[in-house]
Amino acid sequence: MERQAATPQGDAQQLATMMAQVMAQMRDQNQQMMAQLRDQIDNLRTEQANEREAMGLQIKALQNHIAAMQNTSVDTPPAATPTPQPSASAPPAPASTQTKKKPTLPDPPRFDGVRRNAPIPKHMSRGQPQSSLRLKIWWIQSRTHLTRRMVRKRS
Repeated sequence: MERQAATPQGDAQQLATMMAQVMAQMRDQNQQMMAQLRDQIDNLRTEQANEREAMGLQIKALQNHIAAMQNTSVDTPPAATPTPQPSASAPPAPASTQTKKKPTLPDPPRFDGVRRNAPIPKHMSRGQPQSSLRLKIWWIQSRTHLTRRMVRKRS
């Protein structure tokens, strides 16, 4: 058993032929997959077209049926249609259930931006200004007073 000496050129050639074979196989597989995908897409498109056509036919049939019903209801006089007579065995429907409405709450008044009877927070209870403008002024003054104190303490 003699061992053939491996030459760098021989290994490179074998590697190149193997790579070429692998690439050819991959190309063939890719082409097969693309053909399958094209077939699936074509099948889906024809299926959708058939469904659209069937739906269009159903819509036309429904429109024709509605038009026929409207034409017959207009053409026939009201006396020709039989009116259903209540049978003697059926009890008459009570009128109170037909006119009875579900109880609902009235619509509340819209909020105008002024809170009435709202509790004043404890930290604002010292001055207790009455109007919203006074409250804003009081709040600004109390905030500036606090910031002045903080500035004095730092300096």
